Amino acid sequence: MDKKKTLVKTLMDYAVVFLGCFLLGVGVGLFTHSNLGTDCMTVLLTGTYQRLGVTLGQMNMFVCGSQILIALGLDRKTVSIATILGIFGVATGIDWFFSLGLSDVSAVSSWLFLVAGNLLYAFGIAVSQLPQCGYSSYDAMIFSFMKHIPSATYPKVLWVWSAIYILIGWSLGGVVGVGTILITLTTGPLVVYFLGVLKKYSKRYWA
Repeated sequence: MDKKKTLVKTLMDYAVVFLGCFLLGVGVGLFTHSNLGTDCMTVLLTGTYQRLGVTLGQMNMFVCGSQILIALGLDRKTVSIATILGIFGVATGIDWFFSLGLSDVSAVSSWLFLVAGNLLYAFGIAVSQLPQCGYSSYDAMIFSFMKHIPSATYPKVLWVWSAIYILIGWSLGGVVGVGTILITLTTGPLVVYFLGVLKKYSKRYWA
């Protein structure tokens, strides 16, 4: 493969990671709008940023930075330029969703938003993992741990870290809802399923 083709493939890989993280962010917006619960990261962020006297954005950067440092310490191959792009991708997706200015939802609509958000959240993660050119900050940390625990699977490690984030966030005032439990339990298996489907239909581009 010549340099031009290598560069094009690399840029395409990074674009796919950004797209996946954007979809992830839209998913966060969807289930946050449902008012039934959020993902573990959001629980942690909302439970800690006011206690520490910083803004939500600053807290997000701190958590993402911590995840990247852990990943670098355990397996630096999980971190790349795509990891940084992923942070902006998620933020863009969340901001884009809330820029729509949707009105409050009914009880039935809340569940629709939650389920749709959960599916898009997991699908976005799967898309971001597909190129294997680096991961989002949270995934980079998870995959770096998996490198040192051969028997560990993605859903199991995700469950452990999600539970830790939720407990810390909840103990400090973060809101945990029924949606939080649903998202925590289903995201890992859904990501594995979606990634399998994506790999099956994208063999031309990714092994």
